[in-house]
Amino acid sequence: RSIHRLTEGRGDKFGTASLGQTVNGSKDGGGVILDAMFDVANAEKYPEFKGNVAAVYSHPLSMGSSSGAHYGGNAETYMNIGQAMGDAMVQLMKADNNIETSHSKARKVD
Repeated sequence: RSIHRLTEGRGDKFGTASLGQTVNGSKDGGGVILDAMFDVANAEKYPEFKGNVAAVYSHPLSMGSSSGAHYGGNAETYMNIGQAMGDAMVQLMKADNNIETSHSKARKVD
C-alpha cells in the first residue's frame, strides 16, 4: 500500500513473482509470502489494486535448485520467469483502453 500511495493516480502497473522453490499451499514462511502475493493481485481482496497488480507463480517455471542457490545458474529459469512476468505486465496493460500490444511488446497509443 505504501507504493500505491506514492503512485496513486499515475496508473503504474506492478508485477510480482514467487521465488520458484515455494509450492502453492505451503504453510512455511515462503507459503505465507506466496499467499500474500496472490492476495494483493486479487481485486476482490484488494479492490484498490484492481488492474494494477499481477502475480506470477513461478514454481512450475523453475528448472531446479532454489533462489538462494541462484537456481543452480540455470539461465532457462531466469528466462522463463522473466517471460511470465512480461506476459503478466502485457495483460495488465491490455486491460487499459489506451494500450495496444503486439508480440509481448506494449506501447501507449496517442
